[in-house]
Amino acid sequence: IEPLEPGFRRFAINPRIDDRLSFAEREYLSEQGMIRCKWRREEDGMHVEFTIPCNTRASVCLPDGTMQEYGSGSYQIIW
Repeated sequence: IEPLEPGFRRFAINPRIDDRLSFAEREYLSEQGMIRCKWRREEDGMHVEFTIPCNTRASVCLPDGTMQEYGSGSYQIIW
């Protein structure tokens, strides 16, 4: 979780998958609200979940190189 603009109005989420772990989670209480990101291994693939506070945007870069910008909300991606 890294700021791209002052005050975390825009920020980056870049989960780093470690083969030694089955899951990881990170939270950060920004000026705009709580930012969350977690990933876990499941039988059907890798699950990545993240929460973006109101009135903010996040550029999300997944370990496979896929990058997309998301607005406020909670998301789950399985691949």
